[in-house]
Amino acid sequence: MRLLCIDCARGMAILFMIMVHFLFPVAKYFPELEAYVIGLLFIGRCATPGFVAVFGITIGYVYLPRWTNGRKCKIVTKLFLRSVVLMISTLILSFTDIYALIDNGNLSITNLLWSSYSILGFYTLAVLIIPGYLIILKKLKSIGIVFCGISLWITAFVLYKYLWLPSEYLSSVGFLRLYFISGGYGFIQLLGAAFLFMPVGIYLANAKNGNMLESALKILSFISILIIVVSILLAIYKSEFSLIKISYGKLKAPPRFWYFMMYGWSAVFIMAIIGLLEIKYSCLKVFIYYLALTGQAPLRIYVAHAFVIPLSNSLETMLKFPEYVSQFTALLTFMMYCIVVLYFVDRKNKKSTKVNE
Repeated sequence: MRLLCIDCARGMAILFMIMVHFLFPVAKYFPELEAYVIGLLFIGRCATPGFVAVFGITIGYVYLPRWTNGRKCKIVTKLFLRSVVLMISTLILSFTDIYALIDNGNLSITNLLWSSYSILGFYTLAVLIIPGYLIILKKLKSIGIVFCGISLWITAFVLYKYLWLPSEYLSSVGFLRLYFISGGYGFIQLLGAAFLFMPVGIYLANAKNGNMLESALKILSFISILIIVVSILLAIYKSEFSLIKISYGKLKAPPRFWYFMMYGWSAVFIMAIIGLLEIKYSCLKVFIYYLALTGQAPLRIYVAHAFVIPLSNSLETMLKFPEYVSQFTALLTFMMYCIVVLYFVDRKNKKSTKVNE
C-alpha cells in the first residue's frame, strides 16, 4: 500500500532543508554567487511546509485507514515510541547549547526549553497526540477536516494578535507563546496546516484502492498549481511577497497561511509529478526508489546533518586542518553516513518484501 511518491516528497523536503542550511556558508565565502544562492534558498524554503504537508498526507493515507481497521493499540504504542525518539533527537541536537548552559551554571527547565526549540519540538507533540485527532478524523468527512485546519489557523491568529500578547523574554510563558503561536514552528498553525493536507492522503488512499491513482495524481497536480498561484496572489495583496525576505527566512515567524499553502502545495505538486513519472517511465524507477529511501529515513539524516558544521569546526580547531579541508572532510563523512543509512533502509525493505511474499 506504500506510495513511493509520498516518500519522495518527504525525501525532497529533507534535501531542501540540507541545501538551505549549507547554502549560507556559500553566500558568506562567495558573495558573487549571492543571486544564485537567493534563488536556491527560495526553492529550499519548501522544506518545513513540505514536511508538514507530507505529515498530514501520511496521517490521511496511512494512519487513518489503519485506525479505522481496528489496529489502535499498535498505532498508539508505535506513535508513543516515535515521540520519545523525537524528544531524544531534540536533546541530541541541543547538546552543544545544553553543555554551554551547564558550563555557565545556567541550566534550568526554562533555559533548556529555549535552547532546544526546533521543528522537532512540533513533531514530538504532534506525533504523540495523533491518536487523539484520529478519533475526531474518523467521524469527519474531508470538508470537516479542512474546517478544523482553518479553525486552528484562525485560533492562532486571534491568540497572537489579541489574547496572548508577548510576555517577559526568555520566561516560561514566553516560551509557550513561542512554541504554540509566535515561533517559526508555531504548533497551532503547523497542526492546522497538517489538517489541511490530510484530505489529500485520504483521497490518495481511496484512489489507490479504486485503481484510479494516475487520475488522482493528475488532478492533484492541477489543484496544486491553482492553490500555489492563489497563495502568491494573497502574499502580494498583503505586501509580504519578497524574494529576499522569503529566501533569508525573514517571514518564517509567525507562520503565515499563504506561506504554508504556497510551499505545502508545491510539495504536493512534486509528489504528484514524481508519482506520474513512476507510472509512465519505468527507467526512472531506480532513481525514484532511492529518493524514496531518503524520505523513509528523514530523522536519522536530519539529526546527522546538524553535526556537519560542528565537526568541520572541530577538525579546524583541534587538528589544525585548513578550513576547506575540514569542511570537505565533514561533508564527506556526512555523505558516507547517508549511504550507510540508505543501505540499511533498503535492506529492511527487501526483508519486509520477502516476509510478505
